[in-house]
Amino acid sequence: EVNVWTDKGNQNPTYYVGERIYISFSVNKDCYLVLYSIDSTGGVNILFPNPYHPDNFVRKGRIYTLPDAYYRQE
Repeated sequence: EVNVWTDKGNQNPTYYVGERIYISFSVNKDCYLVLYSIDSTGGVNILFPNPYHPDNFVRKGRIYTLPDAYYRQE
């Protein structure tokens, strides 16, 4: 089981252009995970793994958040 949520949760899930979004996820068993983003035009981007987290092995019970402190601020 994979749980995925954003920093706004279910309260007001609307994001605006230029607004930073934080995506968190957790798993119930140690596993290898690939997290995709599919935009409204059908474009696909891989969010995880990524250059900052090249290893896609994730541990059960741990919460992973993207982006995290290792990401470059732009």
